[in-house]
Amino acid sequence: IKVSHIPNAQCVGYDDFNADVLRDTPRDQPILVYCSVGYRSERIGEILQDMGFTHVFYLYGGIFIWSNKGEGMVDENKSNTENVHGFNQEWSQWIIKGKKVLK
Repeated sequence: IKVSHIPNAQCVGYDDFNADVLRDTPRDQPILVYCSVGYRSERIGEILQDMGFTHVFYLYGGIFIWSNKGEGMVDENKSNTENVHGFNQEWSQWIIKGKKVLK
């Protein structure tokens, strides 16, 4: 989330999943989950469904595809950015549009 994220997204983490972020979220509110390419967000989506969230959707292809389509992203300061965290050298090959950041 520090490099870039979809505007108004809230990070719930993966290894350090934090359900408290969604404490006040109605269980029937639509939730779109995403990560770099989709694997981790699918796992988190399953957890959210197990928690009772009924409208969980996955962003197919993750933020890589979002960036490749030229959709808007912001950094941790909510400023527009083209930076995309490439996860690692192997996965970052799928970032076509945007600036790959590996750190």
